[in-house]
Amino acid sequence: MDRIRINSSDIARAPDVQSAPTRSTPHSPAVGEVFGSVGNSQGATSSVGLGIWANPKLLFSLAGLTAAIVACLLTDGIGGMARAEAKGDKEYFAIMALVLIGAFTAFLTAFISAADDFASGALGRGGIFAGIGFLLGTIGTLVGLFCIGIITMLIDQILDKAGIKPPESVGGLVFFSMLHRTPIWLMLGVLCGIVICTLGRSWRRVLLGAIGGAVGGLLGGLLFDPIGYMLGDIQAGGSAWFSRLIGFSVMGITIGFAIAFAEQAAKQAWLSIERGRLIGKQFIIYRNPTRIGASYSNDVFLFKDQSVQPDHARITKRGGGYQIESLPGALIRVNGQPVASRAIKSGDTVQIGETVMRFQTRSN
Repeated sequence: MDRIRINSSDIARAPDVQSAPTRSTPHSPAVGEVFGSVGNSQGATSSVGLGIWANPKLLFSLAGLTAAIVACLLTDGIGGMARAEAKGDKEYFAIMALVLIGAFTAFLTAFISAADDFASGALGRGGIFAGIGFLLGTIGTLVGLFCIGIITMLIDQILDKAGIKPPESVGGLVFFSMLHRTPIWLMLGVLCGIVICTLGRSWRRVLLGAIGGAVGGLLGGLLFDPIGYMLGDIQAGGSAWFSRLIGFSVMGITIGFAIAFAEQAAKQAWLSIERGRLIGKQFIIYRNPTRIGASYSNDVFLFKDQSVQPDHARITKRGGGYQIESLPGALIRVNGQPVASRAIKSGDTVQIGETVMRFQTRSN
């Protein structure tokens, strides 16, 4: 057989040929490779993540603060509640007090319900959740006010039978008001937490919301009157508008923080985004099964990625473990390997489109 010889002059005359791409193993993807993506990989490598906005405690606290400021601005400011209080117009003041409670609850549920999606850039879904949250908050307020009315009457009867009357001293009046007000605010906090977490469609999340709301309402109720006393708002002919603002702000912040804290502390399984447009975000797994996809209705919402189907995958809890499976026509990878269905354990990576998530459980 004749041998083919190639010298340097032959190489110089040869056309330029690009080198073939280096193939990578399933567990070691080449730089820029996106498992499961049908488009290019620029979206995954250019993402900067959510930064501090991935922290639900911060998000929910700011949402609660904003709700308090907006509600007080509408009632004490635009509605003239503070002016009515200073003039001694008790009838108008009582009406606006109910409006304040309703506005606070409605805005609180709306803002906290939408905070996560707004921070992630999912403005459409956030707007829908905000609208639903506002509606549920308004309905919940009507129920809550009825319950608060009953609680108020019971408290008044108990104090009357015990012979306890409002003391004349300012300090005693503050303490008396705390005893009278705190159960009402605690009830309001529970109501807010339940309504907010109802959108999660999980009884466990609703319970956590109620616990978080109770903590926030309790703190808000305990702090309102002492704040008014320190600020000098408790006096004849004056207005407690500033102490209301501070009190409702404390209540909004603590309800928001407490709900987020309760969810984080009690989470059993979750997905942490490690690559993609939502780096740093966590999706806590509440429902069984947990649905993943680009549709608004999914529990894990992966948007603005053409390689993610509206309904892409689901995670199911079976016995003591978890199973992930792709839906018809969808591609997922676990630890870099394409799978249709398989058990996943804490520490496994799941890739859907341009998003890489790490599955984690409390036991790890």
